[in-house]
Amino acid sequence: MSQSRKIVLVQTPHRPATAGSEIDLAGLRDALRERGAEVEVAVLDADQVDGLLDRLEAGALPVVFRGERCT
Repeated sequence: MSQSRKIVLVQTPHRPATAGSEIDLAGLRDALRERGAEVEVAVLDADQVDGLLDRLEAGALPVVFRGERCT
């Protein structure tokens, strides 16, 4: 990445849309960081909506995953 980009990996509390569609979010997060991105992880629930909206307003690119967990 030629310029640092802010990315928010947004996780929903639901199961994946289809069986076998699991993604290694920890690996994705680490790979993006190695390439210079600022990566945050957020779980989409009622308690964290304001914080997520603040990150998006600050220019972070949201990437949403259904039911996956990144540790």
